[in-house]
Amino acid sequence: MSSKDILRSYDIVSITTTNERVLHQACTFLPVDIISLELWQKMGKFKLRTDSIQAALKRGIYFEICYGPALRDPNARRNLFCNAQMLVRLTRGRNILISSSARSAFEVRSPLEVAHVATLFGLTHKQAQDAVSLAPRAVLANAAARLAGRGTSTVPASAATAAAAAEATAAATAAAAEATAAATAAGAEATAVVEAEDVEMEDAPFPEAQEALVAETQQQQQASQQQARGGVPPAGRGTRKRTAAVR
Repeated sequence: MSSKDILRSYDIVSITTTNERVLHQACTFLPVDIISLELWQKMGKFKLRTDSIQAALKRGIYFEICYGPALRDPNARRNLFCNAQMLVRLTRGRNILISSSARSAFEVRSPLEVAHVATLFGLTHKQAQDAVSLAPRAVLANAAARLAGRGTSTVPASAATAAAAAEATAAATAAAAEATAAATAAGAEATAVVEAEDVEMEDAPFPEAQEALVAETQQQQQASQQQARGGVPPAGRGTRKRTAAVR
């Protein structure tokens, strides 16, 4: 099996080097997706060349910055900030990928915390957020293009950004439609309950009407009893006058 076949057997190819010559080869023609630099170490004579960095950017290669070692040693943290700022200046904040390189779960930080720290490297807030969200998707898109037989990936980060934006828009649209349907169903149910209550209120007499009906019924019963006893008409003002006259 040739080295080319071995590389094609992997979904993502990343290279780590502290050799300037190997770095230049990786930036210019090697079929890699990620170049991971040990920025937490002193660079020494190893320098990042502008022409190499620009060649890697044109090919869609991403540079990985690992923050895990900086959590273990103050010297590594100092070196990381210094070297990462230099890399950001050369790339102008483009094609930066930030990962943990953690040895344990205690060294893993949330994406929001990582993006906040990335601004200290010189990245803008938008670039820092992309470094932990859109950049990994762009790497996958570039690797897929390389495995598809088109040689070195040329898929720009903007394509991955557009795809991610389209995916987010579709998800937001689906969520909005679901929320609208739920609100409509809830409104219909509430309307049905209100209508049912209105019908019950219409069918049931009011308390005042009930009292008047009971009083009228009692009055009619009393009048009937009086008529049965002495032929006296139903009680009322006029009836009282006539009754008094009879007496």
